Amino acid sequence: MTRYAPYCPFCKSYDVCEHTLLIVDMHWQSTEGGALAESFHEKFENASIEGVSALDPIEYFRDLVREVSELSDAECEFVNEGGPGNSTLGKAFYTSDPKQVFLLSEKFRDEPTLSK
Repeated sequence: MTRYAPYCPFCKSYDVCEHTLLIVDMHWQSTEGGALAESFHEKFENASIEGVSALDPIEYFRDLVREVSELSDAECEFVNEGGPGNSTLGKAFYTSDPKQVFLLSEKFRDEPTLSK
């Protein structure tokens, strides 16, 4: 079944909810929401400052997505409809326990990135 919006398996929401860790657009390598969005964006944008500038930015983005995937309890893929020929793949990551969002956010922010 093709989804056209992120879907939380815990509270059944189609919007950003208290379980949402991150929503990303895999084609445009952009964040669209979630508790980890700001930290994710900062890690991605500061890659050259951290000495990762020689890495392929697409691969670095995917490494960050894999890190979030390892922290999450569930994830979903969906299609971002952008008109004919402009659809992209979105991914959303969730935690089953909203009380863990702050701890997971700190862990993601402080952990070294896989590519380093």
